[in-house]
Amino acid sequence: MIARVIRYVLLLLLVWLPVSGYAAPVTTTIVPGFNITGVTTELAVAHTTALPLLLAWKPFGVTALETYDPLSGTMQRAELDVNGNPSGVDFLLHENSALHVYSSQHNSLSLGISNSCSPLNLGAGFNLASYACFPAIYPVSQFITSAGLSNITSISRLDPSSGRWQTAAVDGGAIVGDDFNLVAGEGYLVQSAAVVSGWTAPSAAVITMTPTSMPVWQGQPLAELTISIPGPAPAGGTAIDLVSSDATLVVVAAQAIIGQGNTTVVVPLTLPDTGIVAEQSVTVTASGTGMNSASSVLSVLPKPTVNLSPLSTLTGLTFTYLLNVNLSDAAPPGGLPVSLAAVPSTIVNVPASVTIPAGASSTQVTVTATAVGSAVITATSPGRAISGSQNSVTVTPIQTMNYGPLVSANLGIQVGPTAGPTSSSVNYGPVVSREVGVVVGSIFTGISPNRGAVGTTALSVTIYGSGLDAATGVSFLPSDGITVGTLTVASDGLSATVMLDIAANAPISDRTLLLATAAGNIKPVGAGADIFKVTNLAPQIQSLNPISAITGSTMSLQLNGRQFLNGTSISFNPPDGIAVGNPPAISSDGTTATVTITIDPAAPTTVRVVTITTPAGDSSSVADVSNSFQIKPPATVNTLYPQYTPLLSTELGVMVTIPAVNSLNVMYGPTVSQPLGVTVGSTITAITPVSGAIGTTSLKVRALGVGLSSATALSFYPTDGITIQAGSFAIGSDGNPEVIVDISSNAPVAPRTVLVALPSGYAVPTDAGSDMFRVTLPQPEIASVHPLRAMVGQNVTMTIYGKNFGSASSVDFTPPGGISVSNPPTVSSDGTMITVSLIIDASAPLGNRVVSVTTPAGTTAAAATTANSFTITADLGTTYVPLISSEVGVLVTEAAVSNQVNVMYGPIASGELGIMVTPAPSAAPLVTYEPVVSNVLGVAVGGIFTGFSPAAIEPGSTSVFTLTGSGLDAVTAIAVLPATNLTVTAWTPASDGLSGTVSIQADLAAGAGLRTLLPMVGSISLPPSAAGIDILQIGYKPVASSITTTFPASSVTVTSGTTVTLTMNGTHLQGVTKVEVLPSDGVTVDTMPTWSSDGTGEHVSVKIVVDATAAASDRLVRLTTTYGSSSAIPDTTNTLSIFKP
Repeated sequence: MIARVIRYVLLLLLVWLPVSGYAAPVTTTIVPGFNITGVTTELAVAHTTALPLLLAWKPFGVTALETYDPLSGTMQRAELDVNGNPSGVDFLLHENSALHVYSSQHNSLSLGISNSCSPLNLGAGFNLASYACFPAIYPVSQFITSAGLSNITSISRLDPSSGRWQTAAVDGGAIVGDDFNLVAGEGYLVQSAAVVSGWTAPSAAVITMTPTSMPVWQGQPLAELTISIPGPAPAGGTAIDLVSSDATLVVVAAQAIIGQGNTTVVVPLTLPDTGIVAEQSVTVTASGTGMNSASSVLSVLPKPTVNLSPLSTLTGLTFTYLLNVNLSDAAPPGGLPVSLAAVPSTIVNVPASVTIPAGASSTQVTVTATAVGSAVITATSPGRAISGSQNSVTVTPIQTMNYGPLVSANLGIQVGPTAGPTSSSVNYGPVVSREVGVVVGSIFTGISPNRGAVGTTALSVTIYGSGLDAATGVSFLPSDGITVGTLTVASDGLSATVMLDIAANAPISDRTLLLATAAGNIKPVGAGADIFKVTNLAPQIQSLNPISAITGSTMSLQLNGRQFLNGTSISFNPPDGIAVGNPPAISSDGTTATVTITIDPAAPTTVRVVTITTPAGDSSSVADVSNSFQIKPPATVNTLYPQYTPLLSTELGVMVTIPAVNSLNVMYGPTVSQPLGVTVGSTITAITPVSGAIGTTSLKVRALGVGLSSATALSFYPTDGITIQAGSFAIGSDGNPEVIVDISSNAPVAPRTVLVALPSGYAVPTDAGSDMFRVTLPQPEIASVHPLRAMVGQNVTMTIYGKNFGSASSVDFTPPGGISVSNPPTVSSDGTMITVSLIIDASAPLGNRVVSVTTPAGTTAAAATTANSFTITADLGTTYVPLISSEVGVLVTEAAVSNQVNVMYGPIASGELGIMVTPAPSAAPLVTYEPVVSNVLGVAVGGIFTGFSPAAIEPGSTSVFTLTGSGLDAVTAIAVLPATNLTVTAWTPASDGLSGTVSIQADLAAGAGLRTLLPMVGSISLPPSAAGIDILQIGYKPVASSITTTFPASSVTVTSGTTVTLTMNGTHLQGVTKVEVLPSDGVTVDTMPTWSSDGTGEHVSVKIVVDATAAASDRLVRLTTTYGSSSAIPDTTNTLSIFKP
């Protein structure tokens, strides 16, 4: 008793004397069912053992507590008995341990005040652990790294909101899985590879701010900072406090919230224009509860000055010149807009505004002289920049000078008399030369290509200039959406190359290319030389409306396609005789472009290619049906173009006669009528039959329609594989043409157009498809199905054997009730085998079903036969494993004598073969023997393949398979069809040829399903001894993540002498056919497994009966599917504890 008091006092001292951090209440949320909760210092001091704590938490709905005893390796349990009194093991409460808490309510538990925490110690193996002094934001990856990657195997957390386990694990030295935050008050399952002693948490979570420093300008918009925390913000978000050291120069919000699940928040900055004349430094600081502080130093610069150059310009009337708009500093993000104005405004024409791109310090505009006189051009950027130097321009009249003729001295050899001088008037200029200047140091002259479309990858961009060998890197301003590769500089320094990736969502804008050196950025040779344009994808034309026009006409032309936004012009090639009213009108989604065109009466009557131009480039100039436009001459007597005027039909509808007596309200419709229209001339309304299978002979094909009695021929296009029998063309008694055709066995399986020739031209179809005849595959046929029967509530994979299964779209059952089919099925490459997954409902009607297969050629026979019958039963009966008999056959020996003669053997009748049942003695009672079905019996000629094991493989694994049979020593390789994502190696046959081994690796991408395994002798495969033994199954073994029973709710224990429902939770549980409790003595699994799934995962449930004599012990629960069984190693996910009351 004295020792307990001393321990209590010492623990109170630990609570009252904080070691680190600050006092903070620790709470945890519990939900009905299973929870994991931490044990704090105050909780251990206040209650000491489990039973007092259980009594204290009883009002909050807690019904049981469990802890893990590392000494015995078992769980210890305290629970409320039937009277609500604490009972069970009164185990000690240890700080930094964790408890399994079972609750009947949704509630919040107080775990005390967190003043300090003792160091966290973990034993090798399984631990239930917690820690009340984690920083506010502390991802599990940081804990694993701090504790040591070689020490921690995995950490799991139960998310109470979803009921899902989140796990972070160490795999190959890397942390994988969920990077959840570690929270004070929560409990965790920790698997340690080694002992961890004396671990303590860092004092605060690390918060960062980027950039840590940057220049800003007074009045600059769009300036911002980014704040990051190490892990996702919890529910309700994480509050970050912000402070500016000088709020008159930099204004920030008092607080920013990082939203739940996010790790960053962007903080906008406001930069008032206070008129400073020198650079000043301002620090913005961010801090949060339980976190360190971070800061960014901002260099606040005075507003830049915008200057114009040259200062003065002399030019002539109608001439143009380039005016430089210069900034005393690089333009801020988003660029700097500048307004331009000339006074008076009548002398020159200057753009009203221009933007200096972000990161650039200058741009150019074109000025046009419009009148004689003088003007002053001024640049302003209100609130953004200070106006500097102006441009004074003088415009003079143009003078024409006559020069010459000038006669030079004789040059060369003169032959004959000298020609007399001829006088002529010559007008020179203005002549614009290339820019002339002096380059000091490195410079770049241009970029090629200077644009790239969004979504472009591995775009090679070359930068040209001189002295580029000093360049160290390339960047773009703004940079969003552009990923820059490594810069490669030519040895002569005249060019450099870099690879770019442009994101699909990159903003469409001009970017400034910055070419960095150790001393700063290399300057471009002139304005625009450093501009790279991010553009939309090139426009694509899909159709035109109309597709033709008559000379001398004016019409509206519509282009249909995509990427037409900002289209500037539509062009024709050749353009002769077509006037286009550009720019076109573009729809808001960029899918249509409309323009008015006028066709000259003398325009050449040819086909033209239509193209559209956008900032991203031009559409394809290669002629095809989508961009071709026909110019036609006007109609004449001999060239009439059909013109159809609107026709008004009589009223169309449904006449409903009103009953004479006993009238009732009757609701009719809606009724959809057949297509209605007006036909002109001879038309085809249908082809009968609409299809024919390859290999069909003497098939009569008829074209039905109107006005076809004058037809002269019926043909097919394309014709390959269809032969019209000679002399078979005829006009039927109904006036429709017909022919008799043979379809070859190698005819392409494709639709054909039926052409009905008339004395002048061809008959036209009334609508799309009415003139089509399809060549199809032969009708599918079923030879057998496997399995022949299945139990209600069972999931099975059905294999159907037969022929002509190519392109099968569905497998169906008649009647269909209670069977779910995962159509479309998987078809073998030769079309002889189909596999499909079935789910038999637990309430499916018992009895026989007819299996049918549908392909493009039709559906298999609907009449029930032994080949297509499948039975749903409540009892599968007895299953017999395959038996391999000794070799059966006839041995024929060669004659020993030299003068051999041909000898004919057989037929030879063997003795009776089967099962002999000895008659019983006369005194014995009469015994009735049921029919016994033997295995398949036959004679194998040459090698044969009888089976292999194991029967399945998991994706992401490698297995060694043993094949059995005879003649396997002649096998040269093992093939798997289809071979996608499988690697087959190391075939090793036994010397007697009766077996062999092969290694097969299945990639993670190998999908679940069936493959065929083939032993190959050269290019020929050994035949299997029976259908289905060559099937390799690919899929995942079931994986259990937790176990629950109905005694009590969500418990992992059960009392002897009770019947409970056992539920296994995990993944890959669909298709579980067997649930075992091992050792099984005293435990009976009483029902078939039932599978279900919800937001928490997959579940398999069975009813188990625990006998009253069952021994109290831990039992392993194992699940089995066609792909294998779950783990046979007992742990907390698959162990059921049986105890006696």
